[in-house]
Amino acid sequence: MRQLPETYPTVEIKEYEVLYQPENQKILSDFYQKYQVPKGEQGIVPIIFLEENYFLGFNELIAKEIEDRLKECLFDQEPVVSQKIIKIPILGEIDILKLSLPVLTIILAALDGFNPCALWIMIFF
Repeated sequence: MRQLPETYPTVEIKEYEVLYQPENQKILSDFYQKYQVPKGEQGIVPIIFLEENYFLGFNELIAKEIEDRLKECLFDQEPVVSQKIIKIPILGEIDILKLSLPVLTIILAALDGFNPCALWIMIFF
């Protein structure tokens, strides 16, 4: 979490100690109400509030979810397709963004139909 401002300079992370600071306990209580945190989850730390979401605890999976949500908030863009061009034997390179969904579905279904594993399973059955 401490590395996020280095990666995203516009991000500001505020940390509040809530065990010994009554004013911070009031802030946390306000956040519980705003984010509608169930009573059973209140008091669990760390808790991270981001836009309409809150995250309880912290591990690598939660860190990834937080960063993904942060990217959505900062860049407010459509999901990014990691690879636009795929290589298909015989057909060559195909730009998947230029194909309609039905055509892409037919191409991928045809490729999957020639999967040797699938053929052996069908032979076995």
